[in-house]
Amino acid sequence: MSNLLKNIVDFLPKMAFRQLISISSAIFLALHVSAQVKIDENGDIESTEIIIEKNKKITFPEAPRKFEKIPPAPKKNTVEPKEYTYKEFQTPLPDLESKIKIATIKDELSSRKKNNYVRAGAGNYFTSYFEGQLLYKTNPKFQTGLHARHFGAMRGPVKNSGNSSNLIEGNAKYFFKKSILSGSLHYTRSAINYYGYNQSLKNNNDSKFQDSIYQVYQQFHATAELKQIDTLTKKQYYFRANYYTFGNRYKNSENEVEALGFVGYEIDPESKIRINGNLSASNYSDSSGSLPRYLFNVKPEYERKLLDNKLIARGGINFAYDNDTLQSTKRIHVYPTVHLDYELLPKLHALAGVDGGMEKNTYRQYATQNPFLGLNPLLLHTNKRYEFYGGFEGNISPTINFKSLLSYANYQNMSVYVNGVADSSRFDVFYAKNASVLKLRTDLGYEPSQALKIGLRATYFHYQTDTISHAWHRPAFDATAYVNYNMFNKLWFSAEAYYLAGIKAKNYQSGNEYTLDDIIDINLSANYKINERFSVFLYFYNILAQKYERYYQYPVRGITIVGGLTYTF
Repeated sequence: MSNLLKNIVDFLPKMAFRQLISISSAIFLALHVSAQVKIDENGDIESTEIIIEKNKKITFPEAPRKFEKIPPAPKKNTVEPKEYTYKEFQTPLPDLESKIKIATIKDELSSRKKNNYVRAGAGNYFTSYFEGQLLYKTNPKFQTGLHARHFGAMRGPVKNSGNSSNLIEGNAKYFFKKSILSGSLHYTRSAINYYGYNQSLKNNNDSKFQDSIYQVYQQFHATAELKQIDTLTKKQYYFRANYYTFGNRYKNSENEVEALGFVGYEIDPESKIRINGNLSASNYSDSSGSLPRYLFNVKPEYERKLLDNKLIARGGINFAYDNDTLQSTKRIHVYPTVHLDYELLPKLHALAGVDGGMEKNTYRQYATQNPFLGLNPLLLHTNKRYEFYGGFEGNISPTINFKSLLSYANYQNMSVYVNGVADSSRFDVFYAKNASVLKLRTDLGYEPSQALKIGLRATYFHYQTDTISHAWHRPAFDATAYVNYNMFNKLWFSAEAYYLAGIKAKNYQSGNEYTLDDIIDINLSANYKINERFSVFLYFYNILAQKYERYYQYPVRGITIVGGLTYTF
């Protein structure tokens, strides 16, 4: 054990390790002191609904879905569940779909009697914004809705850096006694320019050149979902089916059918079983031909409470099948999974486990994450051979919660972005055949009331790769903080801050390597309700006016200000 700890310590740079250990030690000491205070078991602890949604990976590639955990029977000293709302920081474009903007609309409309609205605004860089929503209930059991959004800017930080994003979607829900059946149709269109070229060497006003750097992505997405209402019954289930068709103006296209879900059964108050599964069948085509791809996962698990319900142990086997054979002839993969949750003190739990699985990578995912992607990218799924993790989770007080995990994982075919060989303004996807990742992540949440919510997430990464010298365009440190405040259902204020450091890039056309400047991005938003019909909003993006580069050669806009009016009916 001592040799293992020594290896982990040597694996971290000394300065970063000392800082992180100091932070973790302070948190643990605060927990130990607060744990001696008796907290009334009838305190105001709210139940939390875990929302199942598709992840666009955020952070090192995560599984496409985190299935909803089957809630255990109520226990006297349980850690208060919290729904973390962090998302991976991706700003190759200046916040086309701002997390602040979306959250603010939801919070503001929740205080109104009607949720139909039209919202319009404008800002500098010739920015235009429009959004509208219509909800219609034919009866208490059936609801339909229509939603549309446009956000675009004609200008950017340099010549030919304008962009736009458009969305229109419709949905329907039918409420059964014990479940909800829903379906939706989505269409999105995004337009960008490959403006990461050496602008002193090009004729920016030449129409042929402007057409050559213009890119449009379009996506159609249909989904059907069956979700259980009562999550405390013995029988548990969830099912979802997706269909995607995604393409660009250069005839790169991808179609995917995806099915996922789980079934579970409580054998007795101390034990339960569960089977998770997902299937992806896609076909990618470009100028060189077509590539059919399949990925199937099924994970049966058994969970049992031990030691007078102080220990929850869950174990199983994850079976995976894929047909990516370019760098591996093995199609069937088997991974053991173990998760342990032990109650050390009231409101303090120790966590440990091992996991593994195949992680899906598609053309749609890559182009959504980095729209400056080049043509004909290499597509491979990522094989997480294993991941060992351990840490703590708990409540410092009824209003403060935390979770801290240290993990070590090994990956096959870990993807990175590099500036292309043929054109450095477009990115290629490279893979590390063998990569090890040490990660320390800490989440803190403070929610003294429904009106005020504060959160912080900090993650440190250390990569070791074989076939590539660095994990290009992956940060070594990633931190996110947010504050949401509702003043008497009249004024809504939100702030989000992002910090990324240690991003390295390589231009394969020149062969040069670069360390990008640290990123500090702060966004603010405010909404003021004039009356039940009208409200005004004002958004500030990148208020420090840093024209940083999340991807090499692509600076973002400086401070962007957007204001406008909302009409609710």
